[in-house]
Amino acid sequence: MIVATSGHPNRVLPGLALLAVLTVIPGSWHLTGPILSGQQQQQQQPDRRNPGERQRPAPERSGLDDAPPEVIALFDEVMTRMPPAGSGVAESRFHHWTVPGAPTRAALGIKGVPGVDPDALIRRVMEVDGYEGRIAHVLVNASRSAPAEEDPGRVAFTQRINVPGIAEVQHELELVDAGTIRGYRVAYWSLLREETAAMDPGLGARSEANVGIWLASPGVVGYAFHSWPRRDDLNRFQWFSLTTGAAVAARQIVERNIDDMADWARQ
Repeated sequence: MIVATSGHPNRVLPGLALLAVLTVIPGSWHLTGPILSGQQQQQQQPDRRNPGERQRPAPERSGLDDAPPEVIALFDEVMTRMPPAGSGVAESRFHHWTVPGAPTRAALGIKGVPGVDPDALIRRVMEVDGYEGRIAHVLVNASRSAPAEEDPGRVAFTQRINVPGIAEVQHELELVDAGTIRGYRVAYWSLLREETAAMDPGLGARSEANVGIWLASPGVVGYAFHSWPRRDDLNRFQWFSLTTGAAVAARQIVERNIDDMADWARQ
């Protein structure tokens, strides 16, 4: 859940079991008898590849393999700032950085949360129908369709959040449990552009961009995002407040999101 805040959305949102890909190597099997009576069996050709090539295992798939480019870009930036999984953090950290062509900055909050269970936290992140009343500023958070049986780690949902004194912002997002990457449990979300564009602007400004990532390892939670609203859904004051003017509150918003989700994960 997110609001652009000069590169710092206002809300949480809203986070890859690694899959092995099996490949069949040509030349690794052959028929052992004549195919038809009277046909001469072809002699098996030797595998002339060098031993290193023959023994190379199939590459592992990552939970980010199917992620949109904006998720990959954000994840790459985030991992240059996250501590090694398992190392912990002594105090909260906040980072933000510019993104070419964007009216807001991307942001990352990292916080030590003693006793946090990474799996439990990501499970709560995926429970989008439970955000209301637990995550600050969330007015509406409802799954558009239940996670498919064949892909329970992926859910689409509608969200509307309140930015006190400024505006309400709405969007439709897809949230994906990306499994474990580099020792962190990861979930990410991205904007469903067509669905968001079709929403009624009378209920709130529609997001123009919205992408984010939850990361959790024992004792550490990270929350990163980058978003901004549609300019034509806002007046000048609202636009300034949700972009350039929002940087002041960004750190507090990020820490509150992490605290709310961690508290829920302990329940």
